[in-house]
Amino acid sequence: MRIEDTDQERSSADSLKAIYDSLKWLGFDYDEGPDKGGPHAPYIQSERLDLYKQKAKELVNRGFAYYCFCSEDRLKNLRAEQEANKLPPKYDGYCLNLSEEEVAERLASGMPFVIRQKIPAGRHLVLTDLIQGDVEFATDTLDDTVLLKSDGFPTYHLANVVDDIAMEISHVIRAVEWLPSLPKHILLYEALDHRPPQFAHIPLILDADKSKLSKRNGAKGILDLAQEGYIPAGVINALALLGWSPQKNGLEGSEVMSVEEIIKKFSLEAVQKSPAIFDEQKLLYFNAAHLRALSVDKYLKFWSNFDGRKNITKNAVAVVQDRAKTLAEASEIINALTDRYKKPSMKLLTKKEKNIKASEALKWWSALLVAQTNWSADFLRDTTIKELENARFNKSEYLWPLRVAITGQENSPEVFACMEFLGKDLSLDRLS
Repeated sequence: MRIEDTDQERSSADSLKAIYDSLKWLGFDYDEGPDKGGPHAPYIQSERLDLYKQKAKELVNRGFAYYCFCSEDRLKNLRAEQEANKLPPKYDGYCLNLSEEEVAERLASGMPFVIRQKIPAGRHLVLTDLIQGDVEFATDTLDDTVLLKSDGFPTYHLANVVDDIAMEISHVIRAVEWLPSLPKHILLYEALDHRPPQFAHIPLILDADKSKLSKRNGAKGILDLAQEGYIPAGVINALALLGWSPQKNGLEGSEVMSVEEIIKKFSLEAVQKSPAIFDEQKLLYFNAAHLRALSVDKYLKFWSNFDGRKNITKNAVAVVQDRAKTLAEASEIINALTDRYKKPSMKLLTKKEKNIKASEALKWWSALLVAQTNWSADFLRDTTIKELENARFNKSEYLWPLRVAITGQENSPEVFACMEFLGKDLSLDRLS
């Protein structure tokens, strides 16, 4: 666990807390990190500035980087000129041609500077990516990127390469947007006399309209999903299948998988190259499947923690577990049955049969149910359905007004589960 906070404008205490809280909610643990320590501490990049400055100066001394004193105005004018001439934006190497005396003089005067990577000319690199395959780069197309900024903070390029070496990183898995930076990083590993880790550039995640998924466009974070009543297993299952599926590994089986199953089946080689489309309906599908698979006790624990009410019962779980796609929906169903119950009127009549007298059906139910001493859903269901069949009544004509009277809704969970949850007295009161 490494906190990359060298972009001071984007880093904040809130964003750091969101990282910790998201990982904790998902159930992801790590062996080393800022809050655990370890052999590669410190694990927050802003606490490692001396190391980055040391490595940047080492690169300068060995001829792989150089001091650049160009002002913002000069760089701005350079970009404008390149755009006008339809040239790719690229530093022109002006400070690369400064003599040692000129560099020493400017440093001694306290003139602001950055340190830039010196990209070698005329090289052709063929690099192997675990997902993208072999990718080729010509160094003449690369920019002399900034490694150390004027405020003493490193850029991503320097900090991550230095830390990957120091922390003995074996695999770097990141978005395909970073693929154009790969040759710069490989050259830095080479300059620091270190064998690079294996790289895997994963496809972007797109929204349903094929735009890039981002918070600016309304995409949700992990903690947003937690607040909406999703559970970790459902979210992890949906995320794992963005750009990967076990079928690509030649494995059969359901897409609904536990974390342990995903770990067992996953391989980077089976991740697709093309962008993945995030589908919130699939997320709901996986979340509902994992909710249904929970034991009643685990469901109660998740639901109580989400809802905050301590009086949620196992009877309530029986009402919602097969129906609710999220814990928020579970609470919504229970609220609709209790706090927001409305006495129905014309809803009591079925859509197909307008002639049935709902009052006759409800009187029949009342007479039958008042005598019942066992009020479990299973017993009520078995007993009353047999009575309906013996009386040769139309099931839909008789069950419809019962459902609407008990729940106040046309679409509701199974009516007998609702009756067990509400209890005999309240159920009979609604019937009457």
